[in-house]
Amino acid sequence: MNDALDAATDFFELPHEEKMSLASANIREPVRYGTSLNHVKDRVLFWRDFIKHYSHPISTWIDQWPSNPKTYK
Repeated sequence: MNDALDAATDFFELPHEEKMSLASANIREPVRYGTSLNHVKDRVLFWRDFIKHYSHPISTWIDQWPSNPKTYK
């Protein structure tokens, strides 16, 4: 679990431009980076960046996961 948290921390510390290469508004993208901040709807601003990716079965999806940081896969 600690290794997974370390890899996620390393991902979110990447430059903004690199993370944005995974940005998409399409919720069906197999790998997607984004934020849940919604200025229109949210009365209390709670900024949450996220990365989502398919993972089951892992052999099908892992090649689409980010290659940087190297520890992510």
